[in-house]
Amino acid sequence: MSTHRPAWLSSMSRVVGSAPFWQNNASIVILVLFVLFSTILTKGALLRPSNVATILYQTSTVGVLTMGQVLVVIAGGVSLAGGSGGTKQALGGILFLAVLSNFMNIMLISPHVQYAINGAVILAAVSLYGRLRHGAD
Repeated sequence: MSTHRPAWLSSMSRVVGSAPFWQNNASIVILVLFVLFSTILTKGALLRPSNVATILYQTSTVGVLTMGQVLVVIAGGVSLAGGSGGTKQALGGILFLAVLSNFMNIMLISPHVQYAINGAVILAAVSLYGRLRHGAD
C-alpha cells in the first residue's frame, strides 16, 4: 500500500516541524489549543459573546496599565534601549504623569481624550529624546 502524501502536506509538515516556526508561533499555538480545549470543557460557554466581551475588557485593562508603565518610563527620560536613566528620572516621570492625570480628572476631561493626551506625551518624549540624543552625537 502506497503512503503518498500530497505536496502541500509535505511542505506544511516541514514548516510546522521546523524550529523557527515553534520559536515564533509557540505561544499562539498554545493559546489556540487552550481555547479549543476550554471551549470543549465548558460546552461552548467560553465563546459566548458576553464572555468574549469580558475577556476583551480584562485584556484592555492590562494593556492600558502596561502603556501607563511605558509612559512613565519614557516621560522620565529613561532609555528603553538601556544604559541611561535611573530612579530619579523614573520618579520624575511618575510625578509628572500623576500631576497631569490629576489635572485632567479635575478638569473633567474624558478618559478617551486622556488616553490621546498620554499618547501625545509619549510621542513628544520620544521625539525630544531622539533630538537630544542626535544633538549629542
